[in-house]
Amino acid sequence: MIFEEDWYCHIPIAHRGLYNDEIAENSLKAFENAANHNFPMELDVMLTSDGEVVVFHDINSVRLTGASFQIDEITFEQLSKLKLPDGQSIPKLVDVLDLIRGRVPLIIEPKVKNYNGKLEKKLFDILKDYSGQFAIQAFHPQTLFWFKRKMPDIPRGLLSGTFDGFAMPLWQKTILRNLFLIPLLKPHYVGLEYKCLKEITPKLLHRFDSIPIVAWTINSIEQYQSISKDCSNIIFEDFIPTK
Repeated sequence: MIFEEDWYCHIPIAHRGLYNDEIAENSLKAFENAANHNFPMELDVMLTSDGEVVVFHDINSVRLTGASFQIDEITFEQLSKLKLPDGQSIPKLVDVLDLIRGRVPLIIEPKVKNYNGKLEKKLFDILKDYSGQFAIQAFHPQTLFWFKRKMPDIPRGLLSGTFDGFAMPLWQKTILRNLFLIPLLKPHYVGLEYKCLKEITPKLLHRFDSIPIVAWTINSIEQYQSISKDCSNIIFEDFIPTK
C-alpha cells in the first residue's frame, strides 16, 4: 500500500507498535498487529555494545525483562537471552524491516545517550536500501542534523515536551522546549508532548509556517477528542483511534 508523502500528519501512529496486556511493546508481534490494523508505527532503537541496532526503549533492560543491564553495555547475544513479558525476544531493527516490508510507514526514534554518530551511521547503512516509507524523529538535535545532511528526503520530526525528569541542564531544556533550533534543523513536523498543547509551545510554531504537530502519547479516546483540534496527528497507545 502506498501512503501519502505526509502520512505522519494524518494517520494515527501506534506507539511502540500496537501492544496490549498480551503483546509486549516494541516487539515483532506488536509491529505485526499494527500492520494488520493498517497503522503506521513508532519504534525506538539503540546500539548494543557490539554494534547491533536493537528495538528497545529503555536504557536499562529491567522494566521489561526483569534483568538489569545497560543496553549499550552488553552484546546482542547476551541481550537475546532476555525475554519480554510475553516471552518474545528483543528484536533487531533488521528483523522489523523484514517483517513489515513497507506495508505501513515507520517512525524510527534513535535513543542517543551521548551523541557520537555511531547509531546514526548504523541506521543509515540499514535504511538506505529499505523500500518502505519511514521517518526519523529524535530529541537530540545532532541526530536530526545528521539525517538532514545524509538523508534529506526522509521526513524528520523534532521531539519536544515538558522535559520533566530529563537529566539535562536548564539551558538545554529551554532551547529544546522553545524550539529554537527549528530554523537550523528544518524538521517536517514537531512531535510534541500532549501536555504542552495548551501551553505556549504551539504559539511559538506560528513563527515557522504552521509546522505540523504530532502529539504524544495519547492513551484514551477522551484524551484524543480533547486535543484533536490542537494537532495534526497523534502517537497513541491503549486504545484504537478512529481514523
